[in-house]
Amino acid sequence: MKISTRKITLIAVLSALTVVLTAFVNIKFPNGSYIHLGDAAIFTAAILTGPLGGFFAGGVASAIADVLAGAPQWMLATFIAKGLMGTITGFLAYGTKEKSYIKYFLAMLAGSGIMIICYYVAYAFMLYDGDFIKPLFGIWLDFLQVFAGISISFLTLVALKKHIK
Repeated sequence: MKISTRKITLIAVLSALTVVLTAFVNIKFPNGSYIHLGDAAIFTAAILTGPLGGFFAGGVASAIADVLAGAPQWMLATFIAKGLMGTITGFLAYGTKEKSYIKYFLAMLAGSGIMIICYYVAYAFMLYDGDFIKPLFGIWLDFLQVFAGISISFLTLVALKKHIK
């Protein structure tokens, strides 16, 4: 598989943006978790560069951001959850001639759904000793984060509409 220099550069820039928006633009909670704006960069990377870019911006950059944000205990869960989110979003949204915002939205929802399920399981084991009821009360924060990420990504994609090939 040949990857262009432009695509590698875009993946690197959006991965770096993911780190910044995750590690440094966030709201922290006493249990060590936090919400952030990094999902916007992950969605944008996935849609503009495909599953590979979604994986790097989602899994790799977000895991690095967890360490930088002082939450290394979440690194593995984040690598899996955000890596899958970016990969699935990129797989569903990238690679066809049709550039449809509805397609992008559905791809982001699918990727987000997987991410929320992954974190739900991680919360149950990491915070509540296998109790799958208690995480239900905090999962709304993931929905809030996803809503913000999708909204910002949409605004970014609309602004870049002329440049999307």
